[in-house]
Amino acid sequence: MIVVYHHMDEEAEAYAAQFSATLMPARLAGTPIPVDDISVNFEGVAIRTNGSRLPHGAQRLSGALAAAKIAHRIEPLTGVRASIATPDYFDLAIGKNK
Repeated sequence: MIVVYHHMDEEAEAYAAQFSATLMPARLAGTPIPVDDISVNFEGVAIRTNGSRLPHGAQRLSGALAAAKIAHRIEPLTGVRASIATPDYFDLAIGKNK
């Protein structure tokens, strides 16, 4: 799983690092990636997808987040990344705590 956060948001970076650290031992996530295609004011957790269909991995992630009672939403991928990503691409965007 790819975990991303806005590159200028230290709070989001800390949350993304904690989330990834939990998943790294199981090799489900790597080091969070700072990006600039998320608003610096982004709040909460979103699964960002590239395309009109929700990829199977994104469906499973959404189910796991729901089971863990982690509020999240599904959003379209935007920016340059959307133009080069495959249709089955998805990531987990983490922002400030609401």
